[in-house]
Amino acid sequence: MLDKDLFKRFLENKCNAEEAERIANYLKTHPEAFELLLPETEWEQTLQEYSYDKKHRVYRLSPWIYKAAIVLLSLGAIHLLYERQRDQKKVLIQNKEIATIGNSEVKENISDKTLFFTLEDGSDIQLEPNSKIEFPIDFTSNRTITLTGMAVFNVANDPEHPFKVLAKDVETTVLGTRFEISAFPKQDQVSVRLLTGKISVRNKNHQKRTILIPGQQYTLTPTGSSVTNFRRKELKKTNKPLINTTSTVTRKGDSLLFDKQPLSFVFTVLSKEFDTPINFNKDAVRKKFFTGYVIKSRSLEKELTNIVLMNKLTLENDTTHHRLLIK
Repeated sequence: MLDKDLFKRFLENKCNAEEAERIANYLKTHPEAFELLLPETEWEQTLQEYSYDKKHRVYRLSPWIYKAAIVLLSLGAIHLLYERQRDQKKVLIQNKEIATIGNSEVKENISDKTLFFTLEDGSDIQLEPNSKIEFPIDFTSNRTITLTGMAVFNVANDPEHPFKVLAKDVETTVLGTRFEISAFPKQDQVSVRLLTGKISVRNKNHQKRTILIPGQQYTLTPTGSSVTNFRRKELKKTNKPLINTTSTVTRKGDSLLFDKQPLSFVFTVLSKEFDTPINFNKDAVRKKFFTGYVIKSRSLEKELTNIVLMNKLTLENDTTHHRLLIK
């Protein structure tokens, strides 16, 4: 008999791959375990919290359909996840995309291509080759990044939690903007270029701050600091989106496989893939993640319904503005 708490963690995508596979195999041979592990009354109570609103019509899933949907989604995700781990084992070791050190996570790009990804708070990062960043696991409450190398930051606005980047002796603080920092270990200078918005920069050994406006560059060398102007056309041009789905999402035929990705990232990717606007409440999806797969040949609304229900959110089809709303 499976442990009930472990079973709940399975439904919430909080198990590791080994635990999930063990539970999935058990449920295949013991379907009656549903009623023992999670009584029907508890399923019905949970389902009452979820609804799918379309033109003021609410559709509710029967408990057994909901159960089957969750198990099928989980089993499929486990299968694809193991295929991904088998096919990409060498790639993951080579790229060293992310590692956990104590209370921090480290994302490193040792490839020869720019890496695009999204942090938990919704900020987009463009990490250049031979560069890495380190940030707290609980990033939404402490948005402080330590950078080695070069990166472009497109910061999500959050006035209560300033976004800070530490690069050698330079500390850059922003609320919401886009800027570029270069701080490679073998270089004796650090440069900060502001692309949009406004930021404050300071030598961490001094209290005086320098405010930059778009088109200005702050440079710190062993002999001092300076602020100069740069021409916008000097910036490296790229036609790639800030979120590069080929770098962070596995494609398996017609399926997109997500592995513990923030919901904000998942919804942004699906919006681009299905060419459909998806508006979501950032506070509602904060600290929520998704492990599973989405099939592009299916209806986006049906695919989102599974994700929404599993995370206690609601999905509404705003036909007036031709968009999907997630709350």
